[in-house]
Amino acid sequence: MKYISPFYLNERMVALKLILLISETNCIGQEIKAYLPQDFVLLEGSADDKGTQLLKNIAAGIVLVDTSAAGALPWLERAYPFRPDLTYIGITENGKNRAINNAYSLFYDTIAPPFSATQVQNMLQRSWERTIFLMQKQAGLSLNAIRKGPAHGTGSAYSHKEHTLCKFSRALGTDFNRRRLIDLFISTLEELAPVGKISLLLPCGKEGVYCIAAQRGLDPELAAKLRFHTGSGLIARLSREGRILYVDDHPASPDLFMDETIQEMRMLHSLVSIPLMARGRLVGALNLGAKITGYPYGDDELEIFYILAGNVATALLDIELHHQLRYQKLYIESILLNMNSGVIAIDMDDRITAFNRQAAEILKMDAGEVIAKDLRCLPSPLGDILFHTRASGQGRNREELELARERLPLEISAYQLVGEDENMLGSVMIFDNIAGRRQLEKERRKADQLEVLNHFVGQLAHEIKNPMVAILTFAEMLPERYGDGSFRESFAHTVQKEVKRLNELVEQLIDFATPLSYKYSAADIHEIVEQGLILIQEQNGTAEAAVEFFRHEQTLMVRADRALLSRAFAYLAYRFLHNLTKESSLSIKVAPCSSFFAEGGVRLSFWSTAAKLQKEDMDKIFNPLCLQRDQRISLGLPVSRKIVEDHGGKMHASLSQGGYLNIDVELPIYNGKGR
Repeated sequence: MKYISPFYLNERMVALKLILLISETNCIGQEIKAYLPQDFVLLEGSADDKGTQLLKNIAAGIVLVDTSAAGALPWLERAYPFRPDLTYIGITENGKNRAINNAYSLFYDTIAPPFSATQVQNMLQRSWERTIFLMQKQAGLSLNAIRKGPAHGTGSAYSHKEHTLCKFSRALGTDFNRRRLIDLFISTLEELAPVGKISLLLPCGKEGVYCIAAQRGLDPELAAKLRFHTGSGLIARLSREGRILYVDDHPASPDLFMDETIQEMRMLHSLVSIPLMARGRLVGALNLGAKITGYPYGDDELEIFYILAGNVATALLDIELHHQLRYQKLYIESILLNMNSGVIAIDMDDRITAFNRQAAEILKMDAGEVIAKDLRCLPSPLGDILFHTRASGQGRNREELELARERLPLEISAYQLVGEDENMLGSVMIFDNIAGRRQLEKERRKADQLEVLNHFVGQLAHEIKNPMVAILTFAEMLPERYGDGSFRESFAHTVQKEVKRLNELVEQLIDFATPLSYKYSAADIHEIVEQGLILIQEQNGTAEAAVEFFRHEQTLMVRADRALLSRAFAYLAYRFLHNLTKESSLSIKVAPCSSFFAEGGVRLSFWSTAAKLQKEDMDKIFNPLCLQRDQRISLGLPVSRKIVEDHGGKMHASLSQGGYLNIDVELPIYNGKGR
């Protein structure tokens, strides 16, 4: 159904073709709605006070009363005296109870199911002709008067008004300049009627406050200071009633003069106040003073002004919405323009809708040549990722990849775009060129390694100096005391011990500072652990009884370099063994795990009641610069972690209850696939 504005213009009368249906759910009147023509506007109400109020508010139209609804006929008898100028049609059940109820005499016509489109259309056509006749009669017009033309003025005057209205209508929807629209509206009113004082009230900056946006004939200084609030006076009444307010030159009584609405209208030198209504709310108020000719306003003039005001109200809301959307668009474009990350978005047709400046710089493409193009113009695999994200809804968060072209490293995030109604809009990708970041990280790692090396060299020099002093002292005393057997035995033991210490430091330094070459093969994890314990016993003479090894009942195979992984376990075990007391021991437990590996894994747990550690020292145990309790340096744990991670595993430390150190090593199970 479409809306037709109600006004008389020239020789043709156009009106809103309104139907008020009084019915209830599941009554026969609900069936007729499917057959109503599209040029009628339908309002629905019930046979109660709300329906009566709705009946009073409509200007003209047809009232369909469903007699099967509860209380419909008594309601008709009560409501008819309020609006005898309307046309009433009864929806009956095949004439049931028609004769015994006097309310049926109030119906102009009746209609009964089954309904048809032709039947309903013919009935409404007859009823609407009667409605037009009643409207003409109420306005004091006759068909002859309408045929003869307007009662006042000449045909040329009405032709000029029609030309003014047409010009205004053409300009109404072609411009989004608010100030220009207001000026055009005021100028059109001045052409249509010789009015001395005109003012237009529109909302100003503060919420709930209206001010004079445009005026003619008022004191500019006074007009700039006037403010009108939505909670009282003229604005409140126009918003509540939504109709034209008309005040005579002289108040009918002192009480009327004291009315706040009248006071505000007189402050504006206004005889007529017309609401600017659109979409069910008050947008503004048009105030017209007395005509310069002294003649009163005619109903046809006021009706035209009311319709113009409604159209202007709609246009003002459209302009406001246009500027809001334009501001949001510029705001978003400004954000995209100044983002340090590249942004690309596509719609549901896989067309590129956003391509910011940073994206153009990273990909070395012209944004103007990319916008609205198919996503296949993007370098691989960006287009594939955008398409997959849009189609599947599976996003990506800070993933790193390299473009097939130029091997450019990027960090990307991709998301599906969804509207308010869960409708898919497309997908968006945010990405950064991380080539500079990678280079910076590489330089930082290099600097860290250099710092570690410098610090370690200083510590190493100190570590080397101590055994070298002992060796040099014994070497100087050897010629004099060579015949002393106890001296020779002590000399041999000290030199051997210090040389082993030097050899251990050199091996750890080589393993830490240089890439290791691995020779992988399938091996039982239990055998590798035992090989590591044997290595400790050979190098340090640690008693086997100091270690408790808890095997798993199954054979757990891993893909490893036996020599290097056993050395890693030896370094790790020695971290606990060199602090052991007579009452303590090192415990090693092997068990399956699946927390980190899809195909399953194996966990090795190392702990000892002699390895007590403070919580603040936990972050330092893998630091190569951290000294041990005996103030000696050791790269054992850093080298162990490096070897484990090169095997695809993980190593992490924790504190048990009581502050004892636990170190867990987790490695993937070897399933026989691959080398």
